[in-house]
Amino acid sequence: MFSFLFHTIFYQPIYNLLVGLAAVLPTNDVGVAIIIVTVVIRLVTLPLMHKSVKSQRRMKEIEPEIEAIRVKHKGNTQEQGAKIMALYKEHGINPFSGFGALIIQIPIIYALFWVVQGLAIVPAELYSFTPFPPSLNLMFLGFVDVTKSSIVIAILAGVAQFFQAKLSIPKLDKSKVVEAGPASFSGSFQKSMQTQMVYFLPVMITFIGMTLPAAVSIYWVVNSAVGVAHELYVKKKAEKLSVDGKQEVGE
Repeated sequence: MFSFLFHTIFYQPIYNLLVGLAAVLPTNDVGVAIIIVTVVIRLVTLPLMHKSVKSQRRMKEIEPEIEAIRVKHKGNTQEQGAKIMALYKEHGINPFSGFGALIIQIPIIYALFWVVQGLAIVPAELYSFTPFPPSLNLMFLGFVDVTKSSIVIAILAGVAQFFQAKLSIPKLDKSKVVEAGPASFSGSFQKSMQTQMVYFLPVMITFIGMTLPAAVSIYWVVNSAVGVAHELYVKKKAEKLSVDGKQEVGE
């Protein structure tokens, strides 16, 4: 049952989109098709991604209040949690929205991995309206075989993820945090998680990318690049609304 759902919802649509795009591209370049597929997937998941970005920026705005709660109820983690969750609810923030945006990437990457593994034209997998290419060019821009691992593309994926994570986690106003209490600032679990997102995840993606087909790393590079553009848009929108004296961001 799970295999059927995965094949129907993820594998087959990605396979058809990839093959169909490769068919209409002048050089039938699968690597270029992957770039377009990534942008399309990002647009489809935009509502979820946008909600996650907005929540992160709102969490940054109320960080001084969160720090004040941690200091006021120091030693009482249960009370801290209850007060912080109440604060999130008051501001309409879902602190777990970022996990949903990350989890949705897992089946997509898994499907892409299996699509490019021994990539070939399989008529039985094609929709009736999918263009049928004469052949598939697996050499991305004539240099990288998308079905084999590439150290260079894997490193680019890690670098792109680093910049996206760095941008998505807004810098804290330390002057405000000091007012709330320096001990809370230095010992916050949230800071630890943010550090792992910025530094550990890019390294992990790089090493994993070195063992997977270059197609997966190409996907991650483009996905992160679009993510950076999205973050910059929301940041600019938030700054504009802040100047206008508004609260809502990025609608």
